[in-house]
Amino acid sequence: MGLSCEAMVLDQSALGLPQVVSLPMLPSRIQKGVKATQSIIVYGPVSEACTAMAQLEAAGVNVQSMKYLQLSRQAEVSLLEEAAGLMLPAAAQAAGIALPAARQVSNLEVQRAEDNKVMVTATGSSGESIVEEADLLVLAAARNEVPSCIVKAAAQNNLVCDGRLVVDAAFRTNDPKIFAAGTFAKFSRRYGTGLCHSRYNSQEVGQKAAESIAATFSSPFLGDSALPQLQSGRLTTTALPGGGVFAYAHAAGGQHSSLMDTQGHRRLVSQTQHGYCHLTLEASGIIQSAMLCTAKREHELPPELLLPLVGLSVSYLHELLHSYEAGSMPDVPNYLRQPWTSLLYHDRFPQLRSALLQDLVSTGRPLQELDSNSIGASDETKVICVQNDVVDFLKQQGASEFPQYAVSAYIS
Repeated sequence: MGLSCEAMVLDQSALGLPQVVSLPMLPSRIQKGVKATQSIIVYGPVSEACTAMAQLEAAGVNVQSMKYLQLSRQAEVSLLEEAAGLMLPAAAQAAGIALPAARQVSNLEVQRAEDNKVMVTATGSSGESIVEEADLLVLAAARNEVPSCIVKAAAQNNLVCDGRLVVDAAFRTNDPKIFAAGTFAKFSRRYGTGLCHSRYNSQEVGQKAAESIAATFSSPFLGDSALPQLQSGRLTTTALPGGGVFAYAHAAGGQHSSLMDTQGHRRLVSQTQHGYCHLTLEASGIIQSAMLCTAKREHELPPELLLPLVGLSVSYLHELLHSYEAGSMPDVPNYLRQPWTSLLYHDRFPQLRSALLQDLVSTGRPLQELDSNSIGASDETKVICVQNDVVDFLKQQGASEFPQYAVSAYIS
């Protein structure tokens, strides 16, 4: 009888077959030697499958010897994961990266075959039966985000679980002395559906949880409150065969697919020798997402230069939009490494931006409008206000921090 892999959480010990290995166990299997393996089947979502292929290729396995069976459907996928999975193949092709052709399958089962091989049977996208044999099957599954030990511990302590550990807006479980945050936790359904913490920036979730815990020391009996404002974007990166890298960042929010909801959106595309890149702008000019795919790792744009862009207005990127509209879109990876961007990527830039907006909000204009539009030179009061805030910021950081911005107004 076949062993079902539909749950995508089986590992080598669970299957009991030495020819089957899960993605987390792949590095240890590679150390034992896989270079002489004649045929390999990789099964799973596209991002994880590419990671497995890249690891195997780095160990000396020919990518052309691999067959890729792609999971036809995934339950409860975040917008970030879905978007990355849908965009990756086309982005890789645009960047000149050849990936093995994917076959959409479901109902995959594994059986022991003759000659120390493994047999895979599945149902194709058109309902046809698929039978493949290989020396090695790699279950390139996304990691199970909720460890069984957490579920067991929660049940033993009478904590409410709904797929994940349920918490209120202050990150408290149904036991007010126990807090939880992270990929194994979710906000209660009374705030909405599908509010898993994995949807949000993990660093920001941790910071908000820490603030809630610290608040209990001054006010032990905190009442219920609204959900915390989680506004930082999220980033996913995937290693690709051939040494390439795919990176995709998306603004905060996004539970399930809203990829088709692109009315009024604009896409700024850059395709150069350094790779394929695009920025998706909302109608207001806010950068909703940023994607980069490079064929060589040395051309990779570090994540710290990609993630901060999402949620900002494109007007913060100097002349980028003007250049695109003029038909001369720059090489984005190089463009974002120019010296003027050092202020944009400074760890205190968000505070500067917030201070500027708060100073200007007294004009009665919406914050978003202020954030995405330039101030006319004729509006002397606003210009002076912004100028003073920026100069004060530069004084606080010191001339050595931003030498390219050094002017007599603050180096003296």
